[in-house]
Amino acid sequence: MDHFEYLMVMVSIILGLGTTQALRGLSKMARSPTRFLPATLWVIGLYCRRAEFDLGQTQK
Repeated sequence: MDHFEYLMVMVSIILGLGTTQALRGLSKMARSPTRFLPATLWVIGLYCRRAEFDLGQTQK
């Protein structure tokens, strides 16, 4: 493997961990007795932006 492939593996791991953290926070908010709508929408928006970033990388 060359340097670029190692770099892409590291980027994939970091993006995967970021997605895990965002989904964990979303599940905590969903289970909370007092839900805060702006924070929930913010997490959903972040997840959509991340998915768009990944789609842009695969379609090239």
